[in-house]
Amino acid sequence: MKAHPDTAARRADAVRNRSALLAAGERVFARSGVDVPMEEVAREAGVGRGTLYRHFPSREHLLAALMEEQAARLTEEARRIVAEGPLWDGLVAWLRLYDDGLARFRGASVHVGSGLTGTSPIAAACGPMRTAFAELLGRARELGLVGPDVTAAQVLAMVAALPKDAATGGAEQPCLDIVLRGLRA
Repeated sequence: MKAHPDTAARRADAVRNRSALLAAGERVFARSGVDVPMEEVAREAGVGRGTLYRHFPSREHLLAALMEEQAARLTEEARRIVAEGPLWDGLVAWLRLYDDGLARFRGASVHVGSGLTGTSPIAAACGPMRTAFAELLGRARELGLVGPDVTAAQVLAMVAALPKDAATGGAEQPCLDIVLRGLRA
């Protein structure tokens, strides 16, 4: 049975609106941070508030959708490091990439750090990344490179919570370096 022409047009319109909202969210969050009023995203996308909230019921839903690609890259990178090594240098590089991803949107680290566990949209988007990082950290622990009493969730939350450099939005390097030194076994 063929879809009614009006239904197909509505679906195409919904796809365009979602794409417009994601592009607008990327621009608005990059320019103004993630705590900007959501209506600004709708305005930038050229859609109404109802359309925005139909696609993204909350700020976390939009942020999670914007982070999915970055989380997928981090997932693959963690798996590559586990397979190819070197483990310690790879772990350090991975955590710096994670921090760079958090710096993409001012204020994102607060949402990510607190949303990595549970059932939030961010937890769902970052779940595979968190699992892959846990495998990387576990492998480093097996090799005696990392202390036995630290979990992946703790490390990810700690990096997300570090003081931010005003110029880059990333963690202040001395603070990130302290965390990295503290991981060593």
